[in-house]
Amino acid sequence: MHKISFYQTHLTEGQWSYINKVFFENDCRHRKYSLRSIFEAVLYLLVSGCQWRMLPHDLPKWQTVYWYFHKWRTDGYLSHCIEKLVIKIRRKRKQSATPSVMALDAQSVKWGNRQSDNGFDANKKVKIYLNSNTLLNKR
Repeated sequence: MHKISFYQTHLTEGQWSYINKVFFENDCRHRKYSLRSIFEAVLYLLVSGCQWRMLPHDLPKWQTVYWYFHKWRTDGYLSHCIEKLVIKIRRKRKQSATPSVMALDAQSVKWGNRQSDNGFDANKKVKIYLNSNTLLNKR
């Protein structure tokens, strides 16, 4: 049985059954840690922004969580999961499946020794990073 934790990233039974059915295809292999506890640990990391080694002790070991996170990210699973969940939420709100507007947010960061393709403002001597976020579009 899944150990109950009291974190904001704790999934309800309904949420987990949907994620397990759609993304894990009801994978019932025996593991030391359940996929649910690993998935909740990844959510905890993404929401809290804590370091890997600072995961609470009632979650799986950080090495295990990191291994699954790296595997899911490189396989494209996490982006696919987020995309599917956003579509589900938007349909529940009676919005179109894909957003029709994009908001850009520019952030200036002090320029170091490294250059990249993000841009450079010579007057301010800072790099400019552009971030787009359409997941938080609430009406």
